[in-house]
Amino acid sequence: MLTIIALWLPQIQHFILSVTAIAVAMVIATKELILCITGAVLLRTSRAFSIGDWISIGDRFGEVIECNVLTTSIQEIESKYYTSTGRTVTLPNSMFLSQSVVNQNFIRRYRFHRFAITIEPDAFPMDAQEKLLKRIESVTEPFLETARRYNAMLEKRTGIDIPDANPSVDFSTNEIAKIVTTICIFCPTDEIAMLEKSMMREFFEWYRNNRGQLNHTDAT
Repeated sequence: MLTIIALWLPQIQHFILSVTAIAVAMVIATKELILCITGAVLLRTSRAFSIGDWISIGDRFGEVIECNVLTTSIQEIESKYYTSTGRTVTLPNSMFLSQSVVNQNFIRRYRFHRFAITIEPDAFPMDAQEKLLKRIESVTEPFLETARRYNAMLEKRTGIDIPDANPSVDFSTNEIAKIVTTICIFCPTDEIAMLEKSMMREFFEWYRNNRGQLNHTDAT
C-alpha cells in the first residue's frame, strides 16, 4: 500500500490541484451570478420595494416594472420634472449588495419643488413680495387643500417635522450681485413642469408691473 501510494502520489497531487483549479475557476465564473441571486434574496427578505415603486440607486432613478432572480428593470424617470425618459434600465441585483437603494414612492403623488429665477438688481420691487406670494398662491389654490392633507399624512407616517404645504418666496443675491428669487411649492409630481411655467409667467408679470410703478415713482 505504501509503495502504491508513493508511486501514485505525484499523480494524486496533480489531480487534487486540477480539481482545486476547476473549483476556483467555477467560483470566479459564477461570482456575478451568485451575487445577483444573493441580491435577489436580500430584496425579498428586506422588502425594500415592490413593483410600481419609484426607487433610486446610484445615479439611476425610475419606476420598478419587473424584478426577477437576476435583474431588476426600471422605467427611467428624469429627476427635474419627473417625467418618463422612455428608456428601460435593467439593473443586476448584485448592485443592491454594494449600493444603497432609496424608495422614493412617497414623492410619487406630491413633492416639494424648488426653482430659482435670477434677474438684474435694478429697481427690484422687494416691497411687493406679498403681491407675488398672492399670485403664486392663486396658481396653487386648486390643489392646495389636498396638498396640505397629503403633507400632514407624510409627516405622520415618517415621524419627521417637514415644512408645510403653503408656497414660499425667498429673495437672495448671488456672487455677481444679481437678485435670485427662489419659489418653493408642495405640488402634484405630474404637474411640476406646467406649474413651474405658470409661476414663471406670474413672476415676470408681477415684476414688470411693480418695476414699472417704481420707475414711474422715481421719475416723478
